[in-house]
Amino acid sequence: MAWFTPISQTKIIVPQRRKELLSRPRLLALLDDLLDFKLIIIAAPAGYGKTSLMIDYATSYDWPVAWLALDPLDQNLTRFLTYFISAIQQRFPNFGIKSNAAMQSLSEDQLNIDFLVTSITNDIFENITEHFIVVLDDYHLINQGKEIDAFLSSFLQKVSENFHLVVTSRTLLTLPDLPLLVARSQVGGLSLEELVFQPDEIKKLFEKNHNVEISTGTAETYARQSEGWITGLLLTAQMGGKGIGDHTKVTRASGIGLYEYLAQQVLDQQSIEIQQFLLWSSLLEEFNPEMCRQIIGQALNLECNWQTLMEDIVFNNLFVVRIGEDGFWLRYHHLFRDFLQHRMETLHPKETYTILQKLAEYHTKLQDWERVFIIYSKLGDIDTIINLVETIGSSFIAKGKIKRLENWFANIPEEKIRINPKLLSIKASIEVNKGNLPVGLDLLNAAIELQQQVETDKILVAENLVRRSTTLRLLGKYQDSLSDAQQALNLFNTIKKRNPIKAEAMRAIGINYYQQGKLEDALAWMQKSLHLYQGLNSQEDSARILVELGAIQETLGNFDEAEKAYNLSLQFWKQIGDSIWQSNLYNNLGVLQHAKSDFENSFVNLEKAMDYAKLSGNRRMEGYSLASIGDLYKDLDAYHESLDAYSEAMKIAQSIEDQYLVLYLRLAETRIKILQKQFKQATTLLDLAFNQAKRSSSQLESEQCKVEKAILTYYFGDLAAASVMFSESRDFFKSIGQSDTLFTIELYLAVVLAKSKRAKESAEIFHEIARALTQPFSNAQILSVCFDLRNDLKSISGQAGIAEYIEIILDQNQAYQKKIQNVRRKIRKHASVVPFAAPKLIIRGFGKTEVYLNNKLLSTSDWMTQTSRDLFFLFLSNPEGMTKEEVGLILWPDSSMEELKRRFKNAIYRMRRAIGSNAVIFNDNYYRFNNALDFEYDVLSFEQNIAQAENEKDTQKAVTLYETAIELYKGPFLPDVDATWFSMERQRYFEIYLNTLQKLYSFHLKQNELEKALEINKLILQNDPSNEEAYCNAMSIYHGLGNTAAIIRVYEQCKQQLSKEYGLKPSEQTVQHFQSLIQPKS
Repeated sequence: MAWFTPISQTKIIVPQRRKELLSRPRLLALLDDLLDFKLIIIAAPAGYGKTSLMIDYATSYDWPVAWLALDPLDQNLTRFLTYFISAIQQRFPNFGIKSNAAMQSLSEDQLNIDFLVTSITNDIFENITEHFIVVLDDYHLINQGKEIDAFLSSFLQKVSENFHLVVTSRTLLTLPDLPLLVARSQVGGLSLEELVFQPDEIKKLFEKNHNVEISTGTAETYARQSEGWITGLLLTAQMGGKGIGDHTKVTRASGIGLYEYLAQQVLDQQSIEIQQFLLWSSLLEEFNPEMCRQIIGQALNLECNWQTLMEDIVFNNLFVVRIGEDGFWLRYHHLFRDFLQHRMETLHPKETYTILQKLAEYHTKLQDWERVFIIYSKLGDIDTIINLVETIGSSFIAKGKIKRLENWFANIPEEKIRINPKLLSIKASIEVNKGNLPVGLDLLNAAIELQQQVETDKILVAENLVRRSTTLRLLGKYQDSLSDAQQALNLFNTIKKRNPIKAEAMRAIGINYYQQGKLEDALAWMQKSLHLYQGLNSQEDSARILVELGAIQETLGNFDEAEKAYNLSLQFWKQIGDSIWQSNLYNNLGVLQHAKSDFENSFVNLEKAMDYAKLSGNRRMEGYSLASIGDLYKDLDAYHESLDAYSEAMKIAQSIEDQYLVLYLRLAETRIKILQKQFKQATTLLDLAFNQAKRSSSQLESEQCKVEKAILTYYFGDLAAASVMFSESRDFFKSIGQSDTLFTIELYLAVVLAKSKRAKESAEIFHEIARALTQPFSNAQILSVCFDLRNDLKSISGQAGIAEYIEIILDQNQAYQKKIQNVRRKIRKHASVVPFAAPKLIIRGFGKTEVYLNNKLLSTSDWMTQTSRDLFFLFLSNPEGMTKEEVGLILWPDSSMEELKRRFKNAIYRMRRAIGSNAVIFNDNYYRFNNALDFEYDVLSFEQNIAQAENEKDTQKAVTLYETAIELYKGPFLPDVDATWFSMERQRYFEIYLNTLQKLYSFHLKQNELEKALEINKLILQNDPSNEEAYCNAMSIYHGLGNTAAIIRVYEQCKQQLSKEYGLKPSEQTVQHFQSLIQPKS
């Protein structure tokens, strides 16, 4: 679990706007324009108003702003991320649950930046549906944090477009991928050139804060002398406008001479009481009255009215900033704070030491260990640092805070470590965790030797013995490891109280037996360890033991017990949100369920394993999960999809140089290529696998290659050679008890023997296979290999001595085939990691507005607002592209420019969130639908068919195109959208549709295809029920068909419709046409 610092709320709340803060519309407008970028850098030397600008913006504009005031302690990545997440959560309470769970799932020294970036960006995407700003104030204070630079660099490339980061800093940023972000037009900024105060702003400053009007000339003089440095201007204002002189110019950005100036013109002008309080309180960084009482009051044995003193420095405007929602906490401007601390340490070293001692005690109670360590290091208190390491060292090791401990050890003299067994043991654990096993073993040997000389605490001795047992096991020294674990356990014979070290000793014994193949002994010891941990109510340790118990049960073939153990462990890791453990367990469960032929649950869990592997950034687990999915698909007779999964897994395996996985995938792909009769490719893959196994000097890997070689030899038709090879492989795998591979060998061997007319030998093997298949439980491996060989088995089904066995196998094959077909249909609907069908975007604009993504209908909740959906269709209807302003005229015609900017940002973000970030592209100020996507759009198809028909010289082909077009028109264009522009488009498409129907009617009438002409005419009347011409056409067709009753019926319908719609009668022309058709021929 990653380390969490106590959260100081004052760091993550937007500072209160001070009354003397001068708003600078010029800069606010520049900043507002810059918020089209993801990263905005405000870089300038100290004192140019960077923070004030952001406070002004945050309190003047409607943008949601999350704030993080940085300090040097935040250079630690874990601490930084904890505050970063908390700052956003402060503004958006629904955010942060998944991000914090991701932090908790990792140890501090194994923080996976990719995993954390993925977790936090997903959290933002799922829980924040509007554009917002995160301000990192004073980023230069953590400029040594290269891990933080790496995090932000990756984060900015992956976070959704609604996120905007504003960084204020005295120095330029050094993000690794900053040039790439710049090239992608994702970076903007303000520099010293923009931030310097202009003469008109100086005039307003003096008018606002001191009711003093200065001339334009004077303002220009001040601007020239100060070079626009705001701190110099504020200092001048603080001194009552006595004149700037050359002070600000001399001290401007570098701080040279600033301390002397602050001493003479600020500090020395205060009362002695205020001077003392300023110096004392500067050591606290940020403070409130109660903190002053507990630290300064107790350290110096003082009784003061701390509240009054705080009010006085605020009233006197002594470069103090209110923090916290109620302004109860204060901190000084960093320049003034640095000056006060320097003066306090120089003039009052004894009082400084005493106050810092109390400050360390205060933070110790809060368990803010980083601050505690920095304070004691500053004080040079080595003994206290040693006590601190001894007290919390084991806890830090358990929680993975190895780097932090290692940094602390750097401050402890080596001679003090050598004579302290606790320190030696903790340092040994650091080395073991870093992979320096021999060094760790030497340190543990020294620690145990010292303890045996002087130590009386048996628990501490046992703890070191267990640590050494683990180190010895990792070094492959199993007997020595077992001896240490047993010795540690023996020390508890006289201790009745339950202790986790005893449980760890039992676990150490169990793991030793497991790795030596003594499975029953391993199971017994693991169960004892689990029982003790459960008695101690240690849920995390119990969950860890359950995973190991599951692995032992699975190896023993007790699949139900293994699955039960995995599920129990999974419940805990799900509860605390540990993605790494969940990905491992879901993969274990998926593989186990696959073996049990529980294909549907296997599929669900393997997809979950992949999801959690991606979430945690665990590339290795991604590779193994993909391999497991490939294995499942192969056994579901989905070879193409299986090869896709193996291919993706291979990319990962090679990138992380996991040679075991590379070999596994090569052999798995070889098998499929053999079954597909692609023997040349199979041979190439197998040669690669043999070479790899040879380099590793692994007999098992070489034998696995030989099995595939034997299968390939069989398909080449060399039965004699195949028989020899299968027999040799059978002997090896029988000796090591690998039953799955052994079954594959025996089934192929039985077929080879049958085809070689060695009936008796083959009958013996087939008998055992048939018996295994009729058991209540059959391993999927058995069923799968039988299915692979179904045609070969049919070819020998009539042989005497084996016919009855082959019949049983073929019956099982038939049942297996039905089962996997059913499973395939179900998986096809849900597969996302390696889909059975390519994803497709289907868009419906006629009749009912619908968008399907990967065969899933996007609901209102997916779009979040109808406006975001309407914006999508607006871009679809304007393939040439639209500017933001053109969109605004249609969707928000009455909005101001500021409102338009905000509404457009949120609408396009929600649209991309629903349909995909690449659905609409931006180029040269135009937003366009990305027609490179794999999509179908009925409106576009309608237009394309009409256009092709218009240009088609072949009349019959043109008719087919027109018919295709009218089939696509299911009703009005976007019927549920009211905007004027859409109404115009709706009418335009309707007229095209009617015109097309008229052309088809004319064609069929000309061809004397009266029935077809009548059907088209009915469509015209359905869509335009008051069209008198269409009624006349219908009557004419019925006349041609000799149906007088229909003519009368159509005429009556015409009368009723015109009366109902307009209160009119049919025209004289229509009446005459009707009468001419019904009059008997003379």
